[in-house]
Amino acid sequence: MRGYLPPQNDDERSLQKRIVGLASLCEKTGAVKTTAFLNDREQELAEAAANKCGCGSFAFFGGYDGAERKQMCVYPQGDEPVYEIIPIEISVKGASQKLTHRDYLGALMALGIKRECIGDIILNDSGAVLFSSSKMSDFICEQLFEIGRCSASANICDVPASLESVQDEQIYTVNVPSLRLDAVLAAILKLSRSDASKLIASKSVMINHVEISSAHEQIYDDDIFTVRGKGKFKIIETQGRSKKGRIFVAYRQF
Repeated sequence: MRGYLPPQNDDERSLQKRIVGLASLCEKTGAVKTTAFLNDREQELAEAAANKCGCGSFAFFGGYDGAERKQMCVYPQGDEPVYEIIPIEISVKGASQKLTHRDYLGALMALGIKRECIGDIILNDSGAVLFSSSKMSDFICEQLFEIGRCSASANICDVPASLESVQDEQIYTVNVPSLRLDAVLAAILKLSRSDASKLIASKSVMINHVEISSAHEQIYDDDIFTVRGKGKFKIIETQGRSKKGRIFVAYRQF
């Protein structure tokens, strides 16, 4: 398991300062304070900042159990966390091929909506369920009419009983000589080690939302790495070695 990595840039340091500020404001006013949606890296940084400043009452939630993007709520001891999350059902008509997560996110970004206002987007047979910040939910319902050149409609809904995605959840397996980033990346993307190293050197690879510049970086179970222009992948687990000593790695592509 990858250990905690301290802030790596000004944006990450700024996030931690904001969390400390929220905790201080909550203590002074006794009011519940909630952040925008945070990715897993931001959640890690936010939790570290809250623990460091002695904030004991905070929690994370993304609208449903198992959410990846979550809001952080800082609240007075004895109170309950309050989140600003609205589920929205998006229905699509006339799609000639299956729309992707990128299609939905692109349509929302085209409306001028910031990524931090959007939680998870779960695809289903009729379209998707989107988790939005409460301040953007009405705007999305009023303005979202098209996804990937297909007509669409958006309406506030209850959280569905089942949120299993219809995206391809197949687990793939590769075998690699080591758990170095360049070796794993080369196997997954079907590239040579040198080409994988070039991608890394060009700052096109992120692990858990942190830019990686070293081909020697070690890969761990549950790591999520994003390759610009290639996709997003999650390491599920390493599964032992072959007779020749190569390591089996199971992964999923988003």
